Amino acid sequence: MAPDPTLDPAVDPTTVTAAEHEERAVVTARRATPDIDESAMRVGLNLVRASNSLITEAESEMARTVGLSWPSFRVLFITWMYGAVEARSIARIAGVTRQTVSSVLSTVERRGYVQRQKTDESDRRLVTVRLTPLGRDVVQRAFALHNRVESRHLEALSTDERAQLAALLAKVVRHDGNPAAEPAESGGTRAAG
Repeated sequence: MAPDPTLDPAVDPTTVTAAEHEERAVVTARRATPDIDESAMRVGLNLVRASNSLITEAESEMARTVGLSWPSFRVLFITWMYGAVEARSIARIAGVTRQTVSSVLSTVERRGYVQRQKTDESDRRLVTVRLTPLGRDVVQRAFALHNRVESRHLEALSTDERAQLAALLAKVVRHDGNPAAEPAESGGTRAAG
């Protein structure tokens, strides 16, 4: 497919602004797929961009300060929230595979941040994970760094706007692309992602 002649060919991808990128993406997608849901695409583009930016900055600060990767932080954070938690529950809550969690757990266990204990002797896949005192200290320090990054990324929003954004994103997460999902207003619970 030839480039869209309505798009400025002189736009340099290394210096394009977020707004220019968004517009170019929508125009290009609309040309290829005329019936796109443009508003969903714009929300998706901005949501992914914001999320990636926050995660990249948080991981960089955590790696530099406490030596944690983003996957290690997620696993330690979930374990911190629940105390003793099965590895398969960590995977479900984090939205990753059990194999991914197993690999991350090997790393954080080697560093002395967690202890694993077999939950069921007949099924070696069932493992309960607990933070060690060192792991608790590391995840608390990492969370403080992460929260400072969140604050910086959201400083342009008022307290009310933050609450509104959080509510809207929670509604999207609860729906999870499933039209049969329970409505957000029902107060029901679903797995956090």
